[in-house]
Amino acid sequence: MRFYIPLLILLATILLASTIPVESQQVSSTNIQITYDPLAERGIVVYNIYFEQPATTPVNLTVTLIPGSNMTILNVTSLEGVPLLYYYDNQSNTLSTLLNNTSGVTITYLAGDLMTMLVPGSYYMTLDTTSIPGAVSVDFNIPGLYNASCIGLKCSTTLDFSSNTTEIHVEGKGSLIMTLTLYTPSTLPVTTATPTTSSTTATTSLVATTPQYTTSTTQVPGTVQSPWVQTSTPPVNLLTIIVAVLLVGAVIILLLVRKRA
Repeated sequence: MRFYIPLLILLATILLASTIPVESQQVSSTNIQITYDPLAERGIVVYNIYFEQPATTPVNLTVTLIPGSNMTILNVTSLEGVPLLYYYDNQSNTLSTLLNNTSGVTITYLAGDLMTMLVPGSYYMTLDTTSIPGAVSVDFNIPGLYNASCIGLKCSTTLDFSSNTTEIHVEGKGSLIMTLTLYTPSTLPVTTATPTTSSTTATTSLVATTPQYTTSTTQVPGTVQSPWVQTSTPPVNLLTIIVAVLLVGAVIILLLVRKRA
């Protein structure tokens, strides 16, 4: 009997220690990575929870997960990669895990219907980060190119054209309403139309100048013929002058002959 008493005390101490929750101030930050395909309505969520100081005694951590449909827990490990025992309550959508000698926890699970379609190509999602411990940041990785608008929390969007993905970064605590709209490059039609317009203009100008060039060519023979007309005129004028000189000379000679007589 004396042998069982210390053993019971030891078990009670371990159980008591395991039920001590991790307070929010012991968590320095929580980063949530969401890779979600709105078309497939399915995605994967990864929680990375970092402690201010490594947990040196057994503690119990309970985390509220981002809700979705058909949620499947893939694994729960320490940041060092050690698998941890856990319990998932689908009624309250919380996950509890017992951890020790670790600086943080990684929770990975599958979830569907994280976003709701408004119209084809447009989706929205609501997210509440108030109860998430520590400084909160959420990173979305979405196949396809989308414009994102956020209400409640600020977000920044990066479109990766090489991989055809949209990356969205959100920080802070509060309620978030995020709307995605399929990206349509509005500059493309303008760029495409510009060469067409220029080409049309250039063609029109070419056609317009062609008759002018033809008309100008038609006028050239007239300009060339004018010197020919002027060249044929001088012989006629010279003959007239010669005849006039001979007549004048004949008159002078006749007058001289009559004077002598």
